[in-house]
Amino acid sequence: MYGRIPYIWPSPVTDLTAIRSGNDIVLNWSETQNTSAYNIYSDTDPTGSFATSEATVYLPITSWTDGGAVSAGVKKFYIVKSDK
Repeated sequence: MYGRIPYIWPSPVTDLTAIRSGNDIVLNWSETQNTSAYNIYSDTDPTGSFATSEATVYLPITSWTDGGAVSAGVKKFYIVKSDK
């Protein structure tokens, strides 16, 4: 008998922090369940589409640095999504 294997959704990142370090922005978060990677997106508008994929990082990494992200007058907003 064949059955379906249920898809287990990865848990969302809920504790993202962003810290300025010189001209860089360092993102940190805790590992989530059912996840093997994290996709990082940014936008200059907090209600934007977040279509710009900055990076993908794989476990056990739970941080990422946006090198040189700090520039005069430009704000960036970030989303980190769990992925299987």
